[in-house]
Amino acid sequence: MLIERWHPGKDDTRRSIFERAGVIERVALFSRDGKTGFQSFYLRSVNAGWLSDAEYDGLCRTLPLVHALIGLRQRLVGSEHFQFVAGTSASSLRERNAPGFVELSPREAEVCDCLIEGKTVAGTALDLSISEATVRTLRRRAYRKLGVGSATALMALIVNDNRAS
Repeated sequence: MLIERWHPGKDDTRRSIFERAGVIERVALFSRDGKTGFQSFYLRSVNAGWLSDAEYDGLCRTLPLVHALIGLRQRLVGSEHFQFVAGTSASSLRERNAPGFVELSPREAEVCDCLIEGKTVAGTALDLSISEATVRTLRRRAYRKLGVGSATALMALIVNDNRAS
């Protein structure tokens, strides 16, 4: 875990972006877990002023806990980063008899929908009240029926199919 305190310098190309937003300081926390990692940050506004040393020390004690809770949430329910336009789902494409998607069982489509929402295997299992092994099996079957090999390929297929509709 790494904590970084940053102020936009006079020659920093991002300075104008921060000034427009009224931000004068950023404290960021970076962590890595295997192949994945993420960043949490705290932005300080012009109105609030610079962080004092005591405030910064307090933030350094608090941010790791907040960061860990955010990480736990992401592992359970996924990241909004992978959510698409409302109505874009494997289930809706299945119901419209879209090529490939019509072959999916209702449960396979639900697992794909959770994947599109950015939910993890554990989060999907909790949502659908099934085991993680069942989630993996259903996902593997859906991938085979759709001719894809990854979540990214599945998302691209859904988004492209939805645009063609």
